[in-house]
Amino acid sequence: MKRKRTVLLFAATVIAGVIFSVEQVRADVYMKSKVHTSAYQMGGRSEPATDAVIITWLTKDKARMDHDDGTSWLFHGDEGIFYRIDHNKREYSVLRLNFKIQLKRAPGGDPGKAKSAGKMQIMNLSAKVTKTKETKMIGAWNCRKYIIKTSMGMAGTITYESWATEDIKIDIDYATAFALTHAMMSVMSGFENYLKEMRKVQGVIVHETYKTKTFRGETGTTTKELIECAEKAAPAGAYDIPAGYTKVESAR
Repeated sequence: MKRKRTVLLFAATVIAGVIFSVEQVRADVYMKSKVHTSAYQMGGRSEPATDAVIITWLTKDKARMDHDDGTSWLFHGDEGIFYRIDHNKREYSVLRLNFKIQLKRAPGGDPGKAKSAGKMQIMNLSAKVTKTKETKMIGAWNCRKYIIKTSMGMAGTITYESWATEDIKIDIDYATAFALTHAMMSVMSGFENYLKEMRKVQGVIVHETYKTKTFRGETGTTTKELIECAEKAAPAGAYDIPAGYTKVESAR
């Protein structure tokens, strides 16, 4: 259960950058990230430290995230459908988010703006992005520090220390990429304003740390590090349900 919560949290927070505005996506984007969460106690239970490697593929209206526990998440933005795939059991479940990604930029509007219906008012989403003057090299990338304070209403708060670089040039619209990889957040009230605020981050986030605070307590510190980022063709069928897999009910 903890692993599932960790995967959902990562799906809701991974890749907060990629803001280069272009009209079309001409290639898939490949990202490889490492994620470490330190051990912590919550609700009288001790949670061990965890490590994960996440492979993400992005295209104009779809995303795929492969986790090293044998699960994948697919998001079809043109249909507003999220799929969870269990490769070990050869099963998949469906989560309909009741929104679709607008792929074209309207004059004077925000690109890739997400619509949602039946949003959870109890989980009102908001964010405050602060660009700092701090800079440093992370690997081969010149980075700038951002502080991102996120509130999820009664669900809790997250404060990120994020380092973004403009050295990585990616031919994909920021808002579309963000909405695709933050699909779980899009069901919350306030997602449109949240998306607008996150566009203040200039560049691709390559390193960040954060803790999540809830009414039950505080999680361990999570560190996310982008190891590789490139434009290349995704494997054939990357955004499809594998043949022969059985559909099961989603535990929502």
